[in-house]
Amino acid sequence: MCQKLRHYLLACEVKILSKLNPLKYILEQPFLNGRIAKWQVLLMQYDLEYVSQKSIKGQAIADQLADFPHYEEIRTNDEFPNEHVLRLETVPTWKMYFDGSRNVTGSGIGILLITPESEMISYSLKLDFPCTHNMAEYEALIQGLRSLLRFQVKRVYVFGDSQLIINQ
Repeated sequence: MCQKLRHYLLACEVKILSKLNPLKYILEQPFLNGRIAKWQVLLMQYDLEYVSQKSIKGQAIADQLADFPHYEEIRTNDEFPNEHVLRLETVPTWKMYFDGSRNVTGSGIGILLITPESEMISYSLKLDFPCTHNMAEYEALIQGLRSLLRFQVKRVYVFGDSQLIINQ
């Protein structure tokens, strides 16, 4: 061990924060070979504590909230600011589920439209051009959106299993 740090380490408790901690492994193993056993004996004289990274983050937030309490009272305004509004119109919301698939025999897409009245309209199409799996997914999305345009849909929730397409 480094002699310059030794008197600091002996005087207080040391918290070790690490995802992969070989020191924790060394101290917790009951039977070790010669060299690692020597390290185990040297490290046992220090007050070492192993702390996971998650508990440190959670404790930091708790400490911050405890040190700086926020006692301001938040008042809400119960008055309706736009009293001239007589009614609100809700826009009917559709749902669209899509999926595309490719295998050795060809590619195809499936689309399911659900109306605001819970009526289901399904489409399945075989693609007659060579494409990748992602291209089939994109084609399913495009064909589904075209179908929604034919129904003059103004609002839609879109669901698909391709994270690449959904996150764009």
